[in-house]
Amino acid sequence: MVSIKLDYRFLENYDHLFTVGNKKPSPIAQAFTSLMTLTGISRLFEKEDVYELVKRAHLLFPEQDMITDFFENDVLLYFSVNQKIHQLDAGNLKEFIGFEIADVNENHVSFERWATNIPNYKTHAALISSYGEILNLDTSRSNVSGNLDNLEIDFGNRPDDVPFTHEDVTKAEHFASAVIKSIPAAAYDRLKAQFPNKFRELEMRKAPFDEPVFDFGSFPVEKQKELWQHFFPQMENFDDAPTREYYERLIHLAWLWSNGFVIDEDINWVHIDFRIKSLDPEDLEVEDDSNDLLNIKMLHNLDEIFPLLHDPEIAKLAERPWENLNIYS
Repeated sequence: MVSIKLDYRFLENYDHLFTVGNKKPSPIAQAFTSLMTLTGISRLFEKEDVYELVKRAHLLFPEQDMITDFFENDVLLYFSVNQKIHQLDAGNLKEFIGFEIADVNENHVSFERWATNIPNYKTHAALISSYGEILNLDTSRSNVSGNLDNLEIDFGNRPDDVPFTHEDVTKAEHFASAVIKSIPAAAYDRLKAQFPNKFRELEMRKAPFDEPVFDFGSFPVEKQKELWQHFFPQMENFDDAPTREYYERLIHLAWLWSNGFVIDEDINWVHIDFRIKSLDPEDLEVEDDSNDLLNIKMLHNLDEIFPLLHDPEIAKLAERPWENLNIYS
């Protein structure tokens, strides 16, 4: 899962998406953020992104008769806030073209990856909602259900556990194909014409990349010892496999950080360069069950071993030329 970082600046108009008098997103904006989080959509830039959003929403909310509501009332989804009924309609879909909720390389995760991890996406949305960032759309009767009151959701679902039938998916695909026809091509054309550097940036970020290989065992023995003693001064647990595996991951994180592969300019959104696939932050939980990278860095004083791990040749690979682009022009 990725951290939510809302960006409305690619929308044609967005002032009305905030509650009058403060900067809190309106119920419509919060619901859209929740829906995108639940469906694994990070940005709505292309027709395919909208198609996947609608397709997955149809599968996720089977109790809502989306097909009838859409063709009879132009409504995609109903939701309530403080006993008041709101709706997401076709007009909302159009005005949210350009909405980004996470600054990642891909606009959306693949359908297969989403469908086999729905409980995780539901939990992620519920946790963000608990911090007051977005509404918590009720998915308690969705095809993959869980008790969202206490977040006791089964994380063990395998692909064959997800009860979508072929007919379910086909029906959702036909519905999504019909819905995207309601959005004129001009909505997407406006985005590309107004923000060419954003599209250039995304293409640059997807360019082939040879990820540097981290191998603790390849370090000279003296360096291995010095690094290990940062955590265990008497070299304890060095030969304990589970402990070694975890602390090698911490050293891997420090190695990435020291060479520029952890982006930390914004302390509210510290993350590993998305080109790095060899280290998953989910594997770095600490005592409070947090995998927040800044928290991990401070808890273990990882910056103290940065000088041991910095490699100028590796650091060159961390260059991100797209960061010099003004993506809002």
